[in-house]
Amino acid sequence: MSTLPTVCVMLSAYNGMRFIEEQIDSILSQRQVNVILMVRDDGSSDGTVALLHRYGDRIRVDQGKNLGVGESFMSMIWSNDTIADYYAFSDQDDVWLPDKLAAAVASLSGYETPALYCSNQMLSDGAGNRTGVRYSTPPEISWLQILCENHISGCTMVWNRALQHLMQEKQRRASGALLKKRIHDVWVAAVAALAGTIIYDDKPYILYRQHGDNVVGAKRENRFKLWRKKLRDPALRNGRSDLARELLCGYEDRIEDAETLDILHAFADYRVNSGARKKLRSMREIAFRSGESYLAYRVKILFRLV
Repeated sequence: MSTLPTVCVMLSAYNGMRFIEEQIDSILSQRQVNVILMVRDDGSSDGTVALLHRYGDRIRVDQGKNLGVGESFMSMIWSNDTIADYYAFSDQDDVWLPDKLAAAVASLSGYETPALYCSNQMLSDGAGNRTGVRYSTPPEISWLQILCENHISGCTMVWNRALQHLMQEKQRRASGALLKKRIHDVWVAAVAALAGTIIYDDKPYILYRQHGDNVVGAKRENRFKLWRKKLRDPALRNGRSDLARELLCGYEDRIEDAETLDILHAFADYRVNSGARKKLRSMREIAFRSGESYLAYRVKILFRLV
């Protein structure tokens, strides 16, 4: 019997014919770990499902309706009954270097409490040519930074069984509405930062392919376009506020720091609480962490858009 650690990799696929085969092969070729690869097809209309079935029993395939990237990934966590030592997300269009999972396992091996590993990325173009690392200096991974603007990519995440079981508890799950605004990697990173530990590895173990059709990518979305989306669709507004509210709902019992709780409550309550609005207005660093001007940040508070 193998004594290697087992890692359950969860991949959400959607019309992934162009790159998914290369990614699956790189996952199944990981060294020094036993890999269980679970793929959920999120309602593809191309030949993705047929391609997946060609792998036979080497991977587990679930065909589902289209939920969108955030809910598709999180549904895999919630329904996953696989008993593994570690768990991981995978995008459909990257390529993993052979020691990606082994490096994560080595970093996580000493943790019995909830812990999340993440890493830098090697950027690559559509043809797989390397174009440089994503982060020249380590990004900030505090809970407040994650709440404002997350820098941790789901495709680099690996976590231990303690975090997996915590996130699976029904009363601690994110809503589908929130996952339309703040996708799976934001939720998992925020939970780990507030209720556990995050370990960042500056070495890249993934070729993060940027090909123009990415659902989420390394390129920052234009602020004007982002505002226009939110003005057109009220369901996309108040991402920070709704994230704070659901984190409090699910994890307040795991947060011991009083200032952390105070800030989360300010975000959660500012739409109906003048004291909370005053506190948020006083926190200039929120605008900085979110990549917006202080004026724009105050306007968002005024019009209840934070």
